[in-house]
Amino acid sequence: MKTALGILTFQCNYACPYCQTVRDKWWTKYPSIDAEYWIKAFKTMPDGFIQFTGGEPFIYSGWFQIVESLEKRHYWYPTTNLSTSFANLKKFIDIAPLEQMPLLAASLHPSHKGFDLWEFLSKIKFVQEHGVGVYINFVAYPDQMDLTEELRNKVKATGAFFNVDPYIETGFEYDREQKRVVSSFLTAKRKLNYSPFERGVGRSCSAGFNYCAILPNGDVHRCGSAFWNQPVPQVLSNIQQSPNIQWAEYAKPCYHSCPAVCDQKATTITSIEDNKVLTRPIFSRRKLSFLCKTTKHQSLRKIWNQLPANVTKRMM
Repeated sequence: MKTALGILTFQCNYACPYCQTVRDKWWTKYPSIDAEYWIKAFKTMPDGFIQFTGGEPFIYSGWFQIVESLEKRHYWYPTTNLSTSFANLKKFIDIAPLEQMPLLAASLHPSHKGFDLWEFLSKIKFVQEHGVGVYINFVAYPDQMDLTEELRNKVKATGAFFNVDPYIETGFEYDREQKRVVSSFLTAKRKLNYSPFERGVGRSCSAGFNYCAILPNGDVHRCGSAFWNQPVPQVLSNIQQSPNIQWAEYAKPCYHSCPAVCDQKATTITSIEDNKVLTRPIFSRRKLSFLCKTTKHQSLRKIWNQLPANVTKRMM
């Protein structure tokens, strides 16, 4: 099953202090291409899974055009800061093929000036009222770590899943007490202190074979970590030049110390020494097909919400 991380734009209406994309104005280096190229790429892509992210997808000019054109043979979900208006959120719910969308991921950014927690929680409930499960991501940035427990409790009170991601920045390291606090909130195995120059343990990774990251300018990379953290990223192809994504023929060795749990959840990683499988894709065709075949239309999200927390956690 092929999986694509579609980064539609690096532009965002938020200016979070921990966001390198905004700080370095990446949208000037990687300008967004027209929606038609994304639509063609996903029409030629084998049946698979698509995660849309940014920047902020809802400010991308062709966002609704892409959502409306998605074929039902693809599973998909967006990651958004939920800052869009209620009207836009309603339009999204109305036109999106929700039967293929197992969840909506929302990023919680209280450090952004003007962030309104009540509005954020209200939008979570609005999405849930339409049968969509909600998954919340929160960055354990030092200046907002003290808010973690309060925010987690308020989010969990809505029935949404609350996930904490560690803050990753070149040259930054949590101190002992910060590591203890962050570790107590993590819901997935993450490396807390990370250096992009660190050489990892030899392993075979299916990134590029069954998973890829597509940048706003159409460049296709083996994975998000390969683009963000490797000194010389390798571009596999470009969907503006050709809609056919150039997938690798097999899983290749990787010595990069990958900090991105989103990449690892979509790949099969095997140790080179003893050929032991270390990770498998969380969103497998079997799991997604089971949910879709046992439901009709919007009841897919209802079953997702009714699954035990330990099951949905493993699937995310």
